[in-house]
Amino acid sequence: MEVASCGQCGKCSASCPVSFAMDILPHQIVHLLQLEAQQAVVTSESLWLCIQCGSCSSTCPHGIDLAGMIQELRTVAQYRPEVKAGDQIRFHQSFLRSIEHNGRVYDTALLVRTLRAQGKKNWKLVWPAFARGKIRIWPSRAESRLEIKGYFKRAWLKLGGKHA
Repeated sequence: MEVASCGQCGKCSASCPVSFAMDILPHQIVHLLQLEAQQAVVTSESLWLCIQCGSCSSTCPHGIDLAGMIQELRTVAQYRPEVKAGDQIRFHQSFLRSIEHNGRVYDTALLVRTLRAQGKKNWKLVWPAFARGKIRIWPSRAESRLEIKGYFKRAWLKLGGKHA
């Protein structure tokens, strides 16, 4: 990670649309990584609040890809025993699984997996959305889904994991 070049200007934090809800702001994440305090980052709520819009990366005058780093840190966090973000990790895994299999997000499967993990408290929201045609039964698949699946396979191998 190229965090050493960060000058702590704060442009990443100023451009982040969800920084108001973060416990550690984007420029503070970079600073913690500079201090090699990765545990503080992977246990923060901010890691899971990031919506991956890329504003932080595009506004950085030093070209630091903070959005990419956060994505990598989420992957690392899944395997750290001190991380207690169960619902967020399950959502993140479902999101990535959907992209891996369909080449894009299949929102219905993501919704069902999330609601199943939460219990029955929000299922009443599904039927009105389904009735209005907002939820599809079958996923649409990207033409490049096999290429995308290959990216996932290489990433798993790079991480030393066994790919399903």
